[in-house]
Amino acid sequence: MVVAPQAMPRLYIAMYEAGTGNYEHWALCLDDGSSDVPTIFEVSGEHGTFEKSAVQDEPESRLLHKRNIAVGEVNERDIPELLKVIDTAKVDNETTEWNCQDYVIEILETLYEDCIIDEDDKEYKRGMKKAKDKHFGPL
Repeated sequence: MVVAPQAMPRLYIAMYEAGTGNYEHWALCLDDGSSDVPTIFEVSGEHGTFEKSAVQDEPESRLLHKRNIAVGEVNERDIPELLKVIDTAKVDNETTEWNCQDYVIEILETLYEDCIIDEDDKEYKRGMKKAKDKHFGPL
C-alpha cells in the first residue's frame, strides 16, 4: 500500500467585502489538514474596540467572501510556534488607522522574520505583494 504524502499546512488571507467603512475585511487562515475546515484568525470591531477571535470555518461559506490569497506553507513542526505568534499578536486599539488588514500583515511579517514561513517561499512573496499592492487600504 502506497501512502500519499500529506500536504504541508497552508496559510492564506481571506478577503471579504467591507461590512462597515471602506476597507475590505481580512482574516488569516490556516489549513493544516488535521480537521475538515481551516482555522480563521481575525480581529473584528472598529477603532478602540477591536477584538481577536479564532473560528473553524470555510472562509468561502462566510457572508461577503471575495477571494483568498495564498501566502505560503508552514512545516507541521512549526505549527505550535505559529499559533504562539498569533496568540501574542497585538491588537492596536490606539492607532486610528490600524485595522484587520494591519493585523494580518503584521502576523505574516513576524512569521517570515521568525523563519516560520521559509525565506525562499515564492508563494509568500507573491501573495504579500498582491495583497499589499492590490487590496491593502481603502476601497
